[in-house]
Amino acid sequence: MILDVETNRDQEICDLGFLIGDLEGNIVAKRAFMVKEHFQVPFYFERLRPLYRERLKDPNYPMWLASAKKVGMEIEKAIRHFRVAEVYAYNAGFDKRKVEQLANKFDFPNPLRNVEVDCLWFWSAQTIFQQKSFVNFANEHNFLTEKGNIKTSAEVCYAYINGIPEFEEEHTGLEDCVIEYEIFLHCKKQRKFRAKGICHNPWLLVQSKEQIEKLPPQFRTMKFNLEFEIERAEMLVDRMEKDLKIELEEKDF
Repeated sequence: MILDVETNRDQEICDLGFLIGDLEGNIVAKRAFMVKEHFQVPFYFERLRPLYRERLKDPNYPMWLASAKKVGMEIEKAIRHFRVAEVYAYNAGFDKRKVEQLANKFDFPNPLRNVEVDCLWFWSAQTIFQQKSFVNFANEHNFLTEKGNIKTSAEVCYAYINGIPEFEEEHTGLEDCVIEYEIFLHCKKQRKFRAKGICHNPWLLVQSKEQIEKLPPQFRTMKFNLEFEIERAEMLVDRMEKDLKIELEEKDF
């Protein structure tokens, strides 16, 4: 499952989209929900309200206006029906936290409680964004912050892997899931070891040593801790593989 949430100006979910697909690029389900209790509060991207209204009226677009509890039930129903074991979101720490807050506020079970939630931003920072061609792409098309840091948003990632620097993310839940699914598939193709899970500030992994030196000292510490976490995870996998090899050799004997 790929999941994406958009919030209103009160930082509460107003739009939640998800899709379910396999490892070959086949999408088997798409859903988008506007949370009824939060729909009238101005959206973070309020300019999109007319678009949401159009899609809610479109019988061919999989979007519904539903209560928060119904949204939670639909996520859980899809997870059970399709036997979802992993849920991915680009900034998974944010999306996971917002879903949990929604569940707590409206008193229903957190639909993500029994699945592994993984961060596509963290995965991309360890694979796609480590490519020299990406750094060249970012510099060539000025995908840089005011402070000179390389941008690592889903929008930039999708623009790079598809070679369309002018691409602009829609910032609606379901449509963002579609581009994040492509990012997921591209990460999968890298066949490179990576640490899994929720990560804070993965953008630090992408910045050059010279750029990190320009940042406040705490950012250098954060990057070091991230690199140590990845190295520790890799060592753990190596140890497990060695133990398994020894175990198999002993069985053969």
